[in-house]
Amino acid sequence: SSAIKDTKTTFYKANNSNKPFFAYHLNTSYDLLECTYDDIVLQGNAVMNENGAFNEIVDRYDGPKAIFIADRGYESINSFVKVGMKNHKYLIRVKDIHSRTSVLRSFGPFPDAEFDMHVRRTLTTKQTNEIKAHPEIYKFVPKNQRFDFFDGSPYFDFECRVVRFKISDDTYESIITNLDESEFNIQDIKELYHLR
Repeated sequence: SSAIKDTKTTFYKANNSNKPFFAYHLNTSYDLLECTYDDIVLQGNAVMNENGAFNEIVDRYDGPKAIFIADRGYESINSFVKVGMKNHKYLIRVKDIHSRTSVLRSFGPFPDAEFDMHVRRTLTTKQTNEIKAHPEIYKFVPKNQRFDFFDGSPYFDFECRVVRFKISDDTYESIITNLDESEFNIQDIKELYHLR
């Protein structure tokens, strides 16, 4: 309809095409055990923001304890903290350790093999010489990166579990989670992610 085409949020032109089109991006929350959709966030393709959609879904969720499982594109430290603060669990696939844009780059270095380890960093908006000299302790969060949990302090202690497992001879998947390793081993993590 013309109402859809008039909307600036849906107008989109792909990099490899001269012909623009109108599109939507659908973000869904699907209950894997009940086989039902719990929530959706519909965004115009020109303004889609998977992190923002994920945060909306987490904020609106009022069901029993849950494990939020998501793919790359939904990875953000803000989202990890948001899920944890709501007393839920998360298991989110992130770009692998070799990706220049992976959230893991600021938590490494990591071995180029399978591993399961905890990572702790103090997130901060400060850029002092002390902070720059200790990337194994601090992670700088720039002002243009969404992080809702400083609460008047320029520091926030963040901890997560990073799991990397092999899926073929030379391919790995990397997961960030807050699931406890005493309850969920690497094989459990693989199976949970596969359910997604």
